[in-house]
Amino acid sequence: MPTPFLNKLFPPKTLLGQTILILVLVVIGTQIASQFVFQRYVTADFGTQLVRVGSNNFLSMYQALRLMNPEQRKIFAENVGKRSVYRLIPSSETSLPPNASRALPPRLALVEERLQKEISPEAAIYIEKDLKPQKFWVYLPLEDGAWWIQGQRFNFDRNFPNTATSLITMSLILAVFLAWRLVKRVNEPLAEVQQHIMKLAAGESPEPIEPKNGPNEIVALAEAVNKMATNLKQAEDDRTLLLAGISHDLRTPLSRLRLGLEMIGGDHPTELQELALDIEVMDRIIGQFLDFARAPELAHLEIHDLSKLAQVAVESARVQHRSIETSLEADLSIHMNPLQIHRMIHNLLENAWRYGSQPIELKTYREGNQIVLAVLDRGPGIPEDQIARLMQPFTQLDPARTGSSGTGLGLAIINRLARAHQATFSISTRMGGGLVAKVSFPVIS
Repeated sequence: MPTPFLNKLFPPKTLLGQTILILVLVVIGTQIASQFVFQRYVTADFGTQLVRVGSNNFLSMYQALRLMNPEQRKIFAENVGKRSVYRLIPSSETSLPPNASRALPPRLALVEERLQKEISPEAAIYIEKDLKPQKFWVYLPLEDGAWWIQGQRFNFDRNFPNTATSLITMSLILAVFLAWRLVKRVNEPLAEVQQHIMKLAAGESPEPIEPKNGPNEIVALAEAVNKMATNLKQAEDDRTLLLAGISHDLRTPLSRLRLGLEMIGGDHPTELQELALDIEVMDRIIGQFLDFARAPELAHLEIHDLSKLAQVAVESARVQHRSIETSLEADLSIHMNPLQIHRMIHNLLENAWRYGSQPIELKTYREGNQIVLAVLDRGPGIPEDQIARLMQPFTQLDPARTGSSGTGLGLAIINRLARAHQATFSISTRMGGGLVAKVSFPVIS
């Protein structure tokens, strides 16, 4: 389970975001460490040597000029210009360019410091930063006149951060690309496994997963999910077969008991009537078992008006002297199996009648791209944290709270029939008490 520290350290919630963040941090960390080592153990010593070499060149030219007469200096300056990258110019023949600046980078400042120490405090270095490549001017004061050394800026003194920034940027781009490729290779089969599990959660029976590529761990996960789906399907089939068998086996002795009670008669009509009611309850329970065990027959769906079918169910309930208020919109046709939808409406009304209080309302209406069937009551309701649990088979609230007992299959049957019709079944509480049971069907496209 992630700790708060890790959540703060890795704020991205997706696998791709976390992988990119980790790789970016690794790249930046290694680049910083590499630059530190390079600057500390390589560049610093190399730069010191270059400063010494550059300073020695300027000092050598200064010493040579100081020992020569004017004619020799002229010849020496011509030879330096032909055989090196420097130019020697008397200060009387040129002047410092107006764009020259004394803002020197660190190493040139060290060269200037040495020249001022070895030659004169008046020695100075200037840079023309507006030119490409940049040029430098070295002022060498002599006793009989000053000279300028002019040349291009030293290669070793060019700004290194631009190159380092480019390398880090390219490394980050490469890291992001590699992270995307890596996560894509993991996410594609993982998304397939996720879709498969979501179908299982929705009560469907999807085809087994066959991941074509991906890490071994994902392949193992897919195989485990396939095995789980097979075991769930087998358990469901076994339970259905067991319920169907028990229900059919109990129906025959119950029919005999009912027939025997009708033939006995006798002096205890009250007791006989109670026995008959118990038999009816048992028969209703067996009927629910059979409804749950029987797979929805939806091979041939037909288009019918939901409101008309709801009206038939209401009239059937009113025959039993049950009061139901209705609000049914016209022309709400859906793809359905009429027998299964009639059973769904009957179960919804039966649950409202047994566990709720009047008034009980039945509504059909269009809501966006869905057609809704809703049953509302004013009963004690269901705690919010118990609604999802009650959708499961053989689950019910404490009979002491509801005042009634049952099999715990009513809502499970409704939920199964709704899923078979590509619909969604939901229960919510009403303001003022009671429940709203809704089945939302897709509109015919």
